[in-house]
Amino acid sequence: MTAIGQPTYDNVNKSINIDSRINGNQYEGAEYRITSTFKQGYSYVITVTAARIMSQQTGPNVLLRLDMNNGGSRSNTNCDGTGVIDANGSGGLKKSSEISSNSFSDYVFTYSALSAQQAYLMIAAIPPVGSVPQTILIRKINIIETPPGVTFTLSPSSSTINCGSITQKTFTVTNVNNMANVTNHLWNLGANNGWLYNGNPAPQTISTGTTNNVTLTPACSNLKNNISVTVTAGGNNYQTNTAAITNTSPSLSISGSNAFCSGTSSYSISNIPCNATVSWISSNTSIATISSTGNPATVTKVGNGSVTITATINDVACLVNNVLSKTISIGTPQSGNISIWNSANSTSIGQPVGFVAGYPPNNRCQIIATNWQVISMSANITSGDFPCANDNGTSKNIFFSINRYSIRSGEYTKRLRME
Repeated sequence: MTAIGQPTYDNVNKSINIDSRINGNQYEGAEYRITSTFKQGYSYVITVTAARIMSQQTGPNVLLRLDMNNGGSRSNTNCDGTGVIDANGSGGLKKSSEISSNSFSDYVFTYSALSAQQAYLMIAAIPPVGSVPQTILIRKINIIETPPGVTFTLSPSSSTINCGSITQKTFTVTNVNNMANVTNHLWNLGANNGWLYNGNPAPQTISTGTTNNVTLTPACSNLKNNISVTVTAGGNNYQTNTAAITNTSPSLSISGSNAFCSGTSSYSISNIPCNATVSWISSNTSIATISSTGNPATVTKVGNGSVTITATINDVACLVNNVLSKTISIGTPQSGNISIWNSANSTSIGQPVGFVAGYPPNNRCQIIATNWQVISMSANITSGDFPCANDNGTSKNIFFSINRYSIRSGEYTKRLRME
């Protein structure tokens, strides 16, 4: 559409021609506009193929000026040659370039990310100071549109949620380029997402309008989904990065004594996720029984020996391993499970030999107490090199004279030759 003056079509050059001149002290030119949507946040490269005709080959070159706006300069239907025109070649979204050749050439105008949407592209011929009448011939206008890169970012970009945690997490969208006219934030959580919103299971999407953050609570026993946001600004949708959620499983174990002699003993699992239930079984009910559910559970002695108790944690989707086991010794020690380790099979006079008793062999620190004897004659028995937190006498150094001896711990005997 004609805006100022009288653009004309040139059949010979296949171009639209716009004139410019200085008329007294007035700047006069011609301008027309193209209706096109230039989007907020998008970048544009506009290439104009143009030449100029100069009434005489002296003086400054005419300016080709582009401008983007939403109202145009004015609407002209009189087709009256040149008209008074704003002679500014820059400012706002105005960009200009000298047209210096009678031959057609490409002139490139670059617009970085627009802060607001524009409806029109204005094309004008602007006479510079001291200019003679000139005409710009425009053969082609090529517009390349580039969508914005990451305009909105979501933070934290990653989070680690431990299975069973109910600590709230707040996610926030940052408007990196301060884009105007943000009207909505649509939070994408997906189905069965493992989050609570305002105390209820979160839906697949949550709309918060112009509010750029949301607070979610992990559902205590479910796997949590990743989160992204679709932001609407200026009528266009922009996708944020995805907040990656890592679901971790706590390290769980069965707590309780490794051995007990009579009656009952309690066993429990600490830090299990909320809403979880625990079921228990005993590997040998002729040695010990265990309460079938609950935390803690009670083991009751039935016989003597070793038994494995197994706990299964139920109703929790976020645990990596929900089955735990522990072997315990119950009742009177069995001689076959007692062992004595010695540091040497022979020794010189005055040199000690270290002994360590265990029941079963690797559980020496669970023994309540150990009585040592050297069979046949006396020997000097001193504390050993491997004490437990509560010294129970399972580690001893023994000094011998020349002879053959038997070393006894409880009912277990080990023979040793001294030289």
